[in-house]
Amino acid sequence: MEYKSSGSPVTFVDNLVVPGDVVVDLSSMTNQTIKLGGGLRQDCDAISVMKAGKLRFTKPNKYWVETSQKRYVPCVEDSVLGIVVDSKSDVSTLI
Repeated sequence: MEYKSSGSPVTFVDNLVVPGDVVVDLSSMTNQTIKLGGGLRQDCDAISVMKAGKLRFTKPNKYWVETSQKRYVPCVEDSVLGIVVDSKSDVSTLI
C-alpha cells in the first residue's frame, strides 16, 4: 500500500482519494480542531480515507469524502428517528 502524507490537507482538497490514503498528519498540526465527516477516520496521529471519492472542505476545518455511494453510512451528529431494541418473528413455531 502506498503511503502518501502531507502536513497540510489543502493539497488533497478537491482531489480524488482512495481508501488507505493518509490525507493529514496530525503530529505536525498543533492547537487546531478538525471535524471529520463521512469517509474519513483518525488512526493515532493520522487521518486516513475509508472510501473512494473527492476530499471536500468547509470552514472551519471540516473535512469529508464526497462519493457517489448509494448505501447509507452513519456519521457523527446524524439525526436518529428511532432505535430498534428487539426483533421477533411473527410466525409461530409448528409442532
